[in-house]
Amino acid sequence: MGLGNAPTYGNKASNGELDRRLLQLLDPAATNTILTAILAALGGAVVPETPFGPIRATVAGTVPVKARSASFYNAGTADATVNGGTLKQGEQITWSAQSGATFGVAIAYDGTGTTLVVNYTT
Repeated sequence: MGLGNAPTYGNKASNGELDRRLLQLLDPAATNTILTAILAALGGAVVPETPFGPIRATVAGTVPVKARSASFYNAGTADATVNGGTLKQGEQITWSAQSGATFGVAIAYDGTGTTLVVNYTT
């Protein structure tokens, strides 16, 4: 159901064109203010994600403390180490923090002797 929905407008069940025209009337700054107010009322916050990767790691590294999600895929022919555990050839592991939180700790990985594909968002 769209804004200003009327079954007879444009002989459509949804007023797509009317909806588009109404939304064009809104100033982008006003729209942002409205959306921010709605999110605040729902208890959320606007927090954009910044993706990093894929990183093809063949050495040791870390995913930073401020990361909100991370995934590791062992694309090589030897074992890799992720967060102190073994990630065997062809295995993948993914972590996500809840509700926009961060991990709060760095995640160490070591792709020495293999190829470890690392993706994360902050």
